[in-house]
Amino acid sequence: LILAPSVPVLPPALLEDNMLTDRDKLVWLNLRLRLSDTRHDRTLPGVRELGQSTGLGSKDTIARALAMLRCRRYLSVCAAAWHSGGRKVGTAYALHAPRLTVHDAIFLDPEYPGFVKNLTDHSVVRLRVAARQEIVSLSNLESETRPGVSLLSQDAK
Repeated sequence: LILAPSVPVLPPALLEDNMLTDRDKLVWLNLRLRLSDTRHDRTLPGVRELGQSTGLGSKDTIARALAMLRCRRYLSVCAAAWHSGGRKVGTAYALHAPRLTVHDAIFLDPEYPGFVKNLTDHSVVRLRVAARQEIVSLSNLESETRPGVSLLSQDAK
């Protein structure tokens, strides 16, 4: 699912986002092209397939790129799909350009605040830095719209 009216292949805001690495942008572009290609079923590839199609290979590299795209609000986790035996079989994502507002990110991805809070302890410095910036945005939203209610005090799932 791409949530943007007539998105250019590479949106200027994405290119100019200094928090994103070239790898992050490549993963976003690959997802964008995959979702707009009518030859595919328009489902997002798994981490392994995404690694192969981008040439990045490493599952950790792909996972970090997806985490950064989610943190920076270019990607939302909308739902998880589970097998009847209780095993997770997939995740429904929404791809954004330009990036979502904090309010819209929380609307589409209710676990976003907890996800960002968890990233503040991530082993990768750039993810921690991005998460701390997003914490400021979340705190500003709290003070503007929900005085006395903390989005960040929710348990991360």
